Amino acid sequence: MLEQTDKKDDEYKWAMRAGILQQDSDEWKNRRSIPISEVVQPARPYESERSNSFAEEGLTRTMASLVPDEILYNINDYTKRDLEACLLFGDVSGFTDLCEKYNKSGKGGPSRLTQVLNAYIGAMVQEILSHNGDVLKFSGDAFIALWKETDHLSLRDAVHEAIDCALVIQKSYGTYQTDVDVVVRVKLAVAAGHLVFSLIGDDENSHYLMTGQPIYDIKAAESKSHAGEIIITARVSHHLSANEYLIDLLPDGIHAKVLGVGPNWRNIQRTYENKERVSETYSLLSTTASMEDDLRQDSTTSVDNMTPERRVTEVGEDDDLQIASRVVTDQYALRPAVNFAARMKMKDQLKRFIIAPVVRGILAEEPIEYLTEIRQVAILFINIKVSSMISNVKGIDVANEVYLAVCNTVKNQYGCVNKISNFDKDLMLLVIFGLRGFKHELESQIALKCASEATGKIRAIEHIQEVAAGVTTGKCYCGAFGHTLRREYTVIGLTVNKGARLMVAYANKVTCDRETFLHSKLESRNFILQEYKPLKGIVNPGPIYEFREVEKAQQENLTYILPLLGREQEIDLFATLMRRANKLSKINTDKQFYNMLIFQGAYRQGKSRLYEELTHSIDQSIPLRKFTLTRFDYEIPYRTIRSIFLTFIGPDTSSVRQREKKILELLNDKHHIEQLCFFNFVFDVKFHISKMYHDMDLNSKYETLKNLFKTFCKACFKSFHIIAIDDAENIDDESWMLIKLLLELNLVFVVATMGTAKELSTLAMKVLKSPKIKTVELKGIDKWYHVGLACQMLNVDGIPAELEK
Repeated sequence: MLEQTDKKDDEYKWAMRAGILQQDSDEWKNRRSIPISEVVQPARPYESERSNSFAEEGLTRTMASLVPDEILYNINDYTKRDLEACLLFGDVSGFTDLCEKYNKSGKGGPSRLTQVLNAYIGAMVQEILSHNGDVLKFSGDAFIALWKETDHLSLRDAVHEAIDCALVIQKSYGTYQTDVDVVVRVKLAVAAGHLVFSLIGDDENSHYLMTGQPIYDIKAAESKSHAGEIIITARVSHHLSANEYLIDLLPDGIHAKVLGVGPNWRNIQRTYENKERVSETYSLLSTTASMEDDLRQDSTTSVDNMTPERRVTEVGEDDDLQIASRVVTDQYALRPAVNFAARMKMKDQLKRFIIAPVVRGILAEEPIEYLTEIRQVAILFINIKVSSMISNVKGIDVANEVYLAVCNTVKNQYGCVNKISNFDKDLMLLVIFGLRGFKHELESQIALKCASEATGKIRAIEHIQEVAAGVTTGKCYCGAFGHTLRREYTVIGLTVNKGARLMVAYANKVTCDRETFLHSKLESRNFILQEYKPLKGIVNPGPIYEFREVEKAQQENLTYILPLLGREQEIDLFATLMRRANKLSKINTDKQFYNMLIFQGAYRQGKSRLYEELTHSIDQSIPLRKFTLTRFDYEIPYRTIRSIFLTFIGPDTSSVRQREKKILELLNDKHHIEQLCFFNFVFDVKFHISKMYHDMDLNSKYETLKNLFKTFCKACFKSFHIIAIDDAENIDDESWMLIKLLLELNLVFVVATMGTAKELSTLAMKVLKSPKIKTVELKGIDKWYHVGLACQMLNVDGIPAELEK
């Protein structure tokens, strides 16, 4: 009763309070000392929605600035598009020296370097955009821009635009003196012709690639040029009239140097939103004063130069959000594609073209400048030589397979595929390990492992002739640089340059520098010292090593002539349990027996030596699958399961289609077609996601996966198999659950070694308590065998009695 009274009292008090507030709601305004018009009103629902929409547009514009126009206007078009276009390539010299200078203390560090990069590269990007060019790629200290033939622009005019832009760049920014006594200079090359442009990748990771003769022509032209020069190809010269430009033919008779505009130079009729910019461009190209005056008379006022009062007046009665929106739109008017992306709400679609650390920063609404830093990273360069006998279209298909193979290799390994380029006749990829949010203490080891795995996958692709990889570790400048309207995230430094040189100098190998060798913390037997080769631009590269994948080094067939000492009991136990499992697996029985034997011991107890002895003693008529795991494998879900089934579905180096085909052959029952998507994560395949999968809850999905996996095991292990795993403490949790199911089917016998240094997960400990698993603690051998062991290690027949004591 008392509780009910108290409850009623509380309700009464709350009712009174609410009543007081309601009665006073109209009176409190009169007690304000500040006029009501100046009080900030709570945001109305529609205002909040518009504010959110404005913020979304801002994020979209930032993302769009990291992607070229050719993608923004065709973001979902993965077909191969034929273009007639003109390319402008710029190579800036001195940036690496500049980066090293700013790395030193007292020079301003990454902040100052960003200012210099944006001031110099940004100014050149501004000129390209002013001439209606599309900046396709930034490649460290180089860039490439595109002018394509359209209904409104002929190829002849596109060539004129590119050359005009190149002249302005050389005249205004050809030489740049920095505050640390480093002179930055640019050399330019122009080529034209037929190109094939295509998007590559999938829904998670996408990039873009361009191929065609102009790509090769512009590389050849660039090699003929020096800092401060503009070189054009013969095809470009065909689009120029006599005396339009001052041209000096080079001795090879193919290339020519552009010195300036000639007496017959003509301007390209274009529509500009800011004619004042046209005035500046023409004044640089032509010395005719009258043209300058005429253009200045026609120039209109830029929105950026308006006073705030004038902006509000011209906008009209719109509210603050509309004013801000229009001002932002005008700021981006130089590159309409950015506004187009914002209007079309492309934010989610753009994510796949930008690496994850950058996307995270943008979505957190951090300024893009916050990504600027000098940090320790591991750099992986991969160089692929593709057969010259295939067409450009087929070459893009091959590049797509290569790109997906590398992305799938590094996607869960703290790596980001930053660039893919076929600027030379070779295909090149750049992968960065250790960026913000992707840091790992063993990133150098991971980079080496990914390099070995990725090169293996690439070699399995048709039409690939050679694959080489270079891995380096060190401090690099990391950041997004360029122009507000067009920038790109990149890494610059000697570490990057060294990686690029390694992949070219040492063909068909995975090589690394001394820093990577030391930071990888791998045994020295995985590295082979290479002969010295001069690396362009690297004064003292230090020792270079070839990396041999750790599993392959450990999995070599070791033949021990000498006997294994002091392990007779362990060998007998293995033979007994294995024979019993083999016998009972052939009959249906309710008897419990062990399907897995684990030898657990401390470091250097001889586990791997025992492992080799046991696998060597197995009857060759019994199929054997043996492999070694590392700490690296523990972090990859289902890695151990994939290793077990490697002989049935193929290795990770095989393509997704090949693995899917083999799974379909093993599960040829139509009843399982809709369930195959449950294997997507298990075997790294991409079966179509069925409606049944979407409709199931988590528990139902797990039960379906269990049943499908059991069916798949029966289809694979039609006879008794033995599976041998070295360093089983590195089995991932996802694999432990499926191994438990595999053991319950009595189709295999598993023997494994396991260290004690690493603490096992709760799930692993639970599985190890299964009645199907027997764990044996491996102790040191008896002192009686020490003398014999010493003789084996020293490779002698005996040792002195004094030493024996």
